[in-house]
Amino acid sequence: MTQPTLLVLAGPNGAGKTTLAYSHLQHFVAAGLFLNADETARDIRPENVETVAVAAGRQVLERRQVLIASRASLCIETTLATRTLVHAVHRAREQGYRSCLYFLFISSPSLCQFRVKLRVMKGGHNIPDDVVQRRHAQGLRLLQTYVAACDDVEIFHADESPLKILERSDSVSNVVDSARFDMLQAAIRIAGGPPIIV
Repeated sequence: MTQPTLLVLAGPNGAGKTTLAYSHLQHFVAAGLFLNADETARDIRPENVETVAVAAGRQVLERRQVLIASRASLCIETTLATRTLVHAVHRAREQGYRSCLYFLFISSPSLCQFRVKLRVMKGGHNIPDDVVQRRHAQGLRLLQTYVAACDDVEIFHADESPLKILERSDSVSNVVDSARFDMLQAAIRIAGGPPIIV
């Protein structure tokens, strides 16, 4: 029996997570195994996703539980703004899952805010600036928690096209781009989080 995978696709708002999923993780998307609360909210109420965010989050949680109970591989999109998903990673690993984290690092919350505004101009959903800023910092503060929880980790610098900074499989880490890795560590320090342990 093939070992199922739980892939956590993470990064701040505007990092390009959904774009990455549709361009490089199509097998999850095509099979209905890509869980994204924003897209679920659009399915519920496309004209006003903010009003159904809690209901969408609940649906994603229920779908995640069903998929894990059936030992299906899945991909979950998140900003890492809370510790909730790290508990799901631990539970999935206890059930025989291989856990992977792909994190898209954006160096500045103002770049995230700009990208969200561009998305809105193209008909996408809005996230208030203060929420974007808070999630950017919180995701950096919690990044090491998620890195420690996952078997495999790939971190990308995504100010432009994503460039790999770090890769880790089990306990073996490889810093691919030391200058950008140092930039990430500095951003984590400024946000008040623990450094990435390699």
